[in-house]
Amino acid sequence: MPRDESNKSAILVMYSTAPPTTRHLQRLVEIGGHRDVVVADSEHRAMQTASRAEIILGHRYLWQVLPTAQRLAWVQSSAGGIDHLLVPDLFIRSPILTRCPIFGEVIAWHALALALTLSRGLHGVGRPDESVREVQPTELPQTAMIFGMGEIGQPLGRLLVGMGVRVIGVNRSGIADPGCFNTILRVEDPWEEFVQQVDLLFICCPATTETHKIISANVLDHLSDSAILVNVGRGQVIDYEAIIAHLKDGRISAGLDVLDGATEEEIKCLQALPNVICSQKTASFHPSRQERFERFVESQVERFVVQQPLLHRVH
Repeated sequence: MPRDESNKSAILVMYSTAPPTTRHLQRLVEIGGHRDVVVADSEHRAMQTASRAEIILGHRYLWQVLPTAQRLAWVQSSAGGIDHLLVPDLFIRSPILTRCPIFGEVIAWHALALALTLSRGLHGVGRPDESVREVQPTELPQTAMIFGMGEIGQPLGRLLVGMGVRVIGVNRSGIADPGCFNTILRVEDPWEEFVQQVDLLFICCPATTETHKIISANVLDHLSDSAILVNVGRGQVIDYEAIIAHLKDGRISAGLDVLDGATEEEIKCLQALPNVICSQKTASFHPSRQERFERFVESQVERFVVQQPLLHRVH
């Protein structure tokens, strides 16, 4: 693979959702000091610059460039979660890794919109498919459980409490803003016993060894009739074989923004069910998303250049 002729350190830009704007690139040049700013609009371009990349912004080709990124000091992910980035080469290079959890409130609104759409049966309005058209509204939700009380779970809890819904929060520490939750539980607590009380079950947690398929057949068995499950966290948290079986019997509904870990056959099945909405990783989208993301990245680069602590550092 041919490399760039320049020997200058580089800021390698490789965003997944949208290409960088001209304003953003100009700003990176201004604040980047002696470093070149290179846009990796292809894997080939990313590999060409990998050996002199000191900073990587985004993670589109991260796995590919890590083996030859000898100068790498920092990776700014464009995602809030980083479980999908933890490959062996990352630990070998051991750069600073920061995440981007700035869209938690937007994702919270998306999760609520999915729940309310399913609750009111609006996804079937005007649809030619008779099985979808006949979906009926449920009773107004009284109790919700939010699994994961971080950047998404807390604003979601605040929205629900403001609507008069009783909110049960679950996380590892048992610590969260009490203004967002009526009851706070730890994962070690018998939180499954509370599942039968909830009308809405929101998944807002990362994928870890502890959360892998934690929404199991046993948990789904305890959900009340007409309960709604919404996942805006990570797909691997759900046992897909179990949830498909429960959705097929029509007892519960689901709004799924993420389907990581599901097979192609399982995804097709979920998309065809009348009591399921698959929003396909659009939870963080909004008109000013790119501008807000770019300005966040610029502020992070400024911090790095003047050796200030970076925000949202993982390691």
